[in-house]
Amino acid sequence: MAWITALYSFIILLSRGTVVTGLTQEKYYPLAIQEHLLFVSTLDGSLHAVNSVTGRKKWSIAGDPLLNVPTDVKSRTFLPDPTDGSLYMYSTEHSGLKKMPFTIPQLVTASPCKSNADGILYTGYKKDTWFTLDTEAGVKHDLDAFGVNDKVCTQSTQHSVFIGKTEYTIAMVSSEDKVRRWNATFIEYTSTFTKKLADYEYRHFSSSSTGSLLTYSSDAKLLKWQVDFKSPVVGMYSLEADGLHKLPFLILSDESLDYVRRGLTSLSDVEKSNFVESLSPTLYVGQFSHGLYALPSKVDINRTAIAPRLLPRIAALVEEVTAPPNIIPPPENSGAVEESGMKLATANGESVSRRINPRDILLFGNHHRPDDVSIPLIPVNKQDSENKWKIEGDQTKQSPEYQLPVAAAMTNEMRIFAVTLIVVVAAGAYLVVRNQRNTEHSFKVLLEKQLSEKEKTSFGTSVSASRTKSSESLDDLEMVVPEGHLRVGKIVFNPKDILGHGCMGTFVYSGKFDGRQVAVKRILPDCFNLADREVQLLRESDQHPNVIRYFCTESDSQFRYIALELCLGTLTDFVEKRVECKTPAIQLLEQAMSGISHLHSLGIVHRDIKPHNVLLSLPNNSKQIKALISDFGLCKKLAAGKLSFSKMSGVAGTEGWIAPEMLDSEQRTTASVDVFSAGCLIYYVLSEGKHPFGDKLKRQANILNGESKLDKITGPAFICCLHIISWMITHDPLERPSMDQVLVHPFLWSNEKQLQFFSDVSDRVEKEPEGSYVVRCLEDRCDTVVKGDWKDHISTELYDDHLQHHQHVFRLEKVSQLSRVLPERFAESMRNKKHHYRELPEDVSRSLGRIPDEFVQYFTSRFPKLLIHTYLTMTCVKEDPIFSKYYSV
Repeated sequence: MAWITALYSFIILLSRGTVVTGLTQEKYYPLAIQEHLLFVSTLDGSLHAVNSVTGRKKWSIAGDPLLNVPTDVKSRTFLPDPTDGSLYMYSTEHSGLKKMPFTIPQLVTASPCKSNADGILYTGYKKDTWFTLDTEAGVKHDLDAFGVNDKVCTQSTQHSVFIGKTEYTIAMVSSEDKVRRWNATFIEYTSTFTKKLADYEYRHFSSSSTGSLLTYSSDAKLLKWQVDFKSPVVGMYSLEADGLHKLPFLILSDESLDYVRRGLTSLSDVEKSNFVESLSPTLYVGQFSHGLYALPSKVDINRTAIAPRLLPRIAALVEEVTAPPNIIPPPENSGAVEESGMKLATANGESVSRRINPRDILLFGNHHRPDDVSIPLIPVNKQDSENKWKIEGDQTKQSPEYQLPVAAAMTNEMRIFAVTLIVVVAAGAYLVVRNQRNTEHSFKVLLEKQLSEKEKTSFGTSVSASRTKSSESLDDLEMVVPEGHLRVGKIVFNPKDILGHGCMGTFVYSGKFDGRQVAVKRILPDCFNLADREVQLLRESDQHPNVIRYFCTESDSQFRYIALELCLGTLTDFVEKRVECKTPAIQLLEQAMSGISHLHSLGIVHRDIKPHNVLLSLPNNSKQIKALISDFGLCKKLAAGKLSFSKMSGVAGTEGWIAPEMLDSEQRTTASVDVFSAGCLIYYVLSEGKHPFGDKLKRQANILNGESKLDKITGPAFICCLHIISWMITHDPLERPSMDQVLVHPFLWSNEKQLQFFSDVSDRVEKEPEGSYVVRCLEDRCDTVVKGDWKDHISTELYDDHLQHHQHVFRLEKVSQLSRVLPERFAESMRNKKHHYRELPEDVSRSLGRIPDEFVQYFTSRFPKLLIHTYLTMTCVKEDPIFSKYYSV
């Protein structure tokens, strides 16, 4: 059916085949239907055209490299991403690689500006150009829009198209010694992301260090073609009527791409799925003739070494051994050596035969995704030197003068449309308010509002219009936005009031929605699909009291904003005592488990359960605080009738809280991944900040090896807690309990419920003959429960009182006898607490304490295994009406 798709493309191109040059419109001729071309941009600056069906390279045009950066590695250097200009910093101050909160285009737009942290001065400029491209002959002519006509190709053919290009140049200068620390040039083609991803018929895979490009059918079953461009691919485009459209492609490590090339088409669907699921996100650091670069890439962790984990060991080897056998001297002036398939770059290019500071070593190869680093910047504003803003995340929050553009360039057609629209809207506004009593004043207010809204549409900034105290203000102007705040739809927030931030450039601000205090979650465009899914799941699940409440979603031209319930803090804040919360820890845990259980009942797997994602609500009118499950960005909705989900999108979760089966390509993943994380969470809270699998550096490795240590929990109920935790973090997911089983476990029971359970057990045991199955199960391993002769562990007053009620004397060695004695006085008091409890001898009542708390703690502190032993034993009668309430939700 490919010819039908081509026909549709041909019709669309015919109907929309107009581009803009200068202030006039010219017709261009669409590509011939016989050959649909894809344009491939490579790191060395070349632009290639390939047939989308056969992969045949039609032509290649050489150009300036898309990156031009210093090649030496200093104590602080920057590694640009050639796909979008993102920056990664290698610094000894930050112990390795960190992701900068801005891109080169953003820095150029914001310059001149200064970093508060280190006094670095940023300055830059950009150069926008057009060129004509003959798609048939592969001939490019630069178009000079400023009058140098002898360099302009004015003749257009039926195959000519106009393509925009922007060159960004940035320099960083130290304000202390006036020395330039770093500079770079970054080039990108003006393009937009295609909106037809769902219908796109190919899947492209490229190498992070070579020019290899593989193209498969959309289902990855058929290899269509492969091409080697001799330089890493950094962009793929399809030519549409409105210009170049970016196409998605997946960057893989060389080892992973070789595996794809050798056998992906011959694998079974299960094997293919396992391979895709095993891919992990990394950052590839490489070098080409014009400097260093960094590319986000996916790797098969079974075939590719990850550099940062090896750096301390390699550095230690370099320091301790003068000439290690597994490291060879670098070529002359190369500044690099090879080890285990990776390269070591040194700051001065010296041979490793001498001692080297580990901080002077940067490994080429695949690194774990680096953390973000926040760098506050101050713009140089001639109008207002006090105006400050801060670049954080992946976008810039600032006043309109410094607002970042939506695209790399705005076409003249868009400018004409914008001006025309403003004129038409202003004229219409004038006609609407002309007959009002205060015509001039009302028109001014309305025009300012409309211009403000237009500015928001064009530049993605919400700015409040000038306000007056006139009683004749329009309804949509009634909400006054405080100074420094932004309004997007019904959401108002202050960009400086940051509550926190998450992965992928997500920030959370304090704001308002319809007068209600809310948390405003700002999402980047790259995460819009995830945000839509998160909102959908929130709408489906937020009716539960222990799931965070969702209010609304608004968006502008740059971001999407989600208004959520404002909270006091996280479970981490509770454990570290950074918030005032009198709710018992066990009650908060029960609420958190209830929220997770609710998600599972809806077929939703959270996949990122951790202390930071369990929030504490603001106190209600009764000053009660409850736990709320939040952050649904990684949630997975199970298909109807399915119990497991695929790992096509990679390993989800936070390191140290991820269930072992998530990292095992051969195991199915189910809702039990949340049970595992929740078990770690329970231990974290009850141990006041400890983790069952150790410290952060070894945590995930210990999880994979099943090496846990549960020795930090104390208290009368620690046996029950250890039982449920060890059950939940069992290495085999099939052996773990469900969340419903967790909710009915005795570790969550109140003292009153525990005593009622013992009372019911006592009634049942009294009716059983001595050798019955229930009694025999109850007596199994009784020595460890009652600790030999249990009368030795109770007070003399209680024992004497017991003998008065039993004429025969026997050794109290059996659990069944203890089960009778324990609730005996309690059973009477439960029937008429006030009357019977007063009838107890004073010395006995004083010994037992008040009912129920002191009473139950009297026994559980002396016999900590009694409750869990009895609970597990009585599962044999869990279907009985009396006991079903203890074993099911």
